[in-house]
Amino acid sequence: MGVNERLKEIDIVRGITIFLVVLGHTGVTEVSEGLVAEIFREFRMPLFFMVSGYLFSTTKYLDNIKNLFTDKARTLLIPYFSFCLMSAGIWFLYLIISKQNVVWWEPFIGMLYGNGNWIVENTPIWFLVSLFCAFIVFNLILKFSKKLSLLSKTTVFIIVGILGYGISRIVWLPWSLDIALVALLFMFIGSVLKEKRVLYNHKTMITLFVISVFIFITVLYFNVPVDMNNRVYGNLFLFYMGGISGGFLILFISKYLFTKIKLIYSIFSYMGRESIIILGFHFSVGFMIADWLAAVIGIGGALFTTVVAISSSLLIGILINKIPIFLFLFKGTSLPVRKASSIKSEGILEQAK
Repeated sequence: MGVNERLKEIDIVRGITIFLVVLGHTGVTEVSEGLVAEIFREFRMPLFFMVSGYLFSTTKYLDNIKNLFTDKARTLLIPYFSFCLMSAGIWFLYLIISKQNVVWWEPFIGMLYGNGNWIVENTPIWFLVSLFCAFIVFNLILKFSKKLSLLSKTTVFIIVGILGYGISRIVWLPWSLDIALVALLFMFIGSVLKEKRVLYNHKTMITLFVISVFIFITVLYFNVPVDMNNRVYGNLFLFYMGGISGGFLILFISKYLFTKIKLIYSIFSYMGRESIIILGFHFSVGFMIADWLAAVIGIGGALFTTVVAISSSLLIGILINKIPIFLFLFKGTSLPVRKASSIKSEGILEQAK
C-alpha cells in the first residue's frame, strides 16, 4: 500500500474525530442522558493523539529536536496564539456591547496557562499546546529508548502516563503538560500501528476489531464518564483500554466502510485536512452563528448546531486558504519566500522603467 492510500484513511479518521469533538461541545451530553456522549468521549481525544503518533516522522525528527521544535511551534503554537487572540477580541467585544466589566488581563493569563477552562471563549484549543508538549516529550523518549524492545518501550510510556495522571491529581500543569504525558501512550500506539503496518494486514485488523469491540463495551460499562480536558480519567487502565479500542474501531470502520463510500469519504477527508480550522473556529464563531440561525429559522438541536458550526468554520477556512498571512497565522503554513534572483530581476526592471 502506498503513502497516499495510507494518508487517505488517516484524513477520514481525523474528519470523523473532529466531527465528534464539535458534536460533544454542543451539549449533547444532556440531550442523550450521557450514554451517546460518553461513547464519543471515550476515544475522540485519544484518537487525535493516536493519529498524531501515526503521522509522526521518526526519520525527520528523532535526531533533530531543533527541527521538531521549530516545525511544531510553527504549525501548533502560532495557530494557538492566533486563535487565542481572535477569541479574546470576540470576548472583549461582547462584554463592551453588553456593557459588562472588562477584565483585560483575563484572556492573556488563560492564553499563557494553556488549560482549556482558562482559555476565554475558545476552550478546545488547549489541544494545540498539549500536542506540542506531547511531540517534544514523545521524541525525547523515542530517542533515548530506541535500543529497547517493544515491550520495554511500552512499559516506559505507561510509566510516563501514570506520572502524568498522578501530577494531575495535584496540579494542572501549564499548557496541559500533564494531559500530554497521559496521552503519550496513545501516540506510541499510533506509531506502532504505522511501523508494523497493522492497517494493511487484513487478518490482524479483523482479529483486533473483534477484541476491540469486546474491550470497548466492557470499558463503557465500568468507566464512564471520561473528559481529558478536565482530567477525568476514571480508572486509568480502563481509560487507556477504552481509548485504544475505541480508536481502533474508528480506524477499522474508516478503512473498510467509509473510504468505500465516495460522498462520506469526500466530506470527512476534507474535514480532516481542515481539522485545525474547525477546532479553532467552531467554538468561538461557529456556535454563535448556529445560535443566531436557530433563533431566526426556529431549528435547533445538537446535530443542527454541529453542522452549522463546522460549515461556517470551513467557509472561514476557504477565505484563510486564499490569504498567505492568514494561512501562516491560523494553519502555520510557511510564508512564501521571494527568491533573491526574482528580487534582483524586479530591481533591474524597475531601473529600466
